[in-house]
Amino acid sequence: MQVRNLLLTSALITNSLMLSAQAQYRPPNEGGEEQQTEVQGTRRESCISVKEFPQLLAPKNHIAVTASAPKVLVHFPATFDVPVQIILNDQQGKVWYQKQIQAKSGINFIQLPKREQKLPEGNYYWTLVIQCRSELALNPYARVEFQYRSLNLSPKLKSDPIRLAEQGLWYDAIALAYRKDNDLVFQKLLCDAKIKDDC
Repeated sequence: MQVRNLLLTSALITNSLMLSAQAQYRPPNEGGEEQQTEVQGTRRESCISVKEFPQLLAPKNHIAVTASAPKVLVHFPATFDVPVQIILNDQQGKVWYQKQIQAKSGINFIQLPKREQKLPEGNYYWTLVIQCRSELALNPYARVEFQYRSLNLSPKLKSDPIRLAEQGLWYDAIALAYRKDNDLVFQKLLCDAKIKDDC
């Protein structure tokens, strides 16, 4: 019985690794814009006490797509402890969402609340704003552009990060992998989006 259980466990692990290896993100073939992740003119000198800055996790070489509620993952270093805001706005500058973040060390998951999810299709920006000194105005630090498409996804597709990635829905795929604690797929998506260097 013990040998059988070991074999079953080994098979499950092997299948999991095979599935993860198949997770291949397919970026949208619309444009090829270089993604900007740090706002030009950011006043880092106002944050001389900060050793490491937070990072918006988004593809660096193209504008990624989401087909569900806009969401973003932010990585906060353990030493980062200054006030932060997250802002969602469209290309015309209209602010759709703004919130003070209670930053926790590690990866933080941020999603537009349901009551505010009636967005028209189009391109939007997540902007991370920090304030290192109370006498200074809020300092836009990092910004990523994404495209929102209102698509009717099947329940099966919604529950499978690998298939979401294959459909080019990077934000939906990585958010699901993160929430399901599927680290193998999560790390693969970071590599596919050129966020990680040690792939």
